[in-house]
Amino acid sequence: MRSDSDGTGSRPQVVEHPKTALIAVDVQGTFADDFPDAGLPVSGAARTVDAIRDFTLRAAKLPGVVAVVTSQDWHPEHLPGHIAGSGEAPAPSLGLFPRHGVAGTPEAELHPRFATPDLLASVTDQVRKGQHAAAFSAFEGTDASGRTLEEILRDAGAEHLVVYGWELANCVAATALGGVEAGFDVVVVTELCSVLDPEHKDDVLGELTGGGVRAVRTADEALAMLERASSPA
Repeated sequence: MRSDSDGTGSRPQVVEHPKTALIAVDVQGTFADDFPDAGLPVSGAARTVDAIRDFTLRAAKLPGVVAVVTSQDWHPEHLPGHIAGSGEAPAPSLGLFPRHGVAGTPEAELHPRFATPDLLASVTDQVRKGQHAAAFSAFEGTDASGRTLEEILRDAGAEHLVVYGWELANCVAATALGGVEAGFDVVVVTELCSVLDPEHKDDVLGELTGGGVRAVRTADEALAMLERASSPA
């Protein structure tokens, strides 16, 4: 909220900005195709890191942005039904993945080109997910104090979510749809998402829009949208 007086003693103008949260999903080494020994690298993910960081930094400065949240897979070494064990062949289409995002390992940390000091200074909250079971949506994660993502967003007063990160068909989609289910207005920025199977990208976007998620193609479009929302009426 901002009050502006015209210096004449008239009643100050009160400007209410729509309250928006940014959610950067799983931008961590384990999914990056430029990270040594990444457990589940997605082709092209590394090309999006700088754009994700730059968008987050620029958007975080806008007056309507009340929270900047990152999520991370934070799995145990063995997670039956989600991470293939000894003698099991990974089958991602069936939800069984290679070892990835193991808690405390370098690959589970945020990608180093994303987690720069200025970026981390703009982050308000971090959630980790998948400690006990497969968890695709950031809404299944909690912060260090045990708050769920929904609790974090409600505490911040957020009404709108801008979601992006890795990877579109799985964790980004699950987070976006989870946001709609929780009652938020949700936008996904497709340029800022890695895509595990590019041939099915349109199908995924169709599922998202069918589920109430709005898709914005570029980071510039998303920034323009946020800037318009942050401008006085």
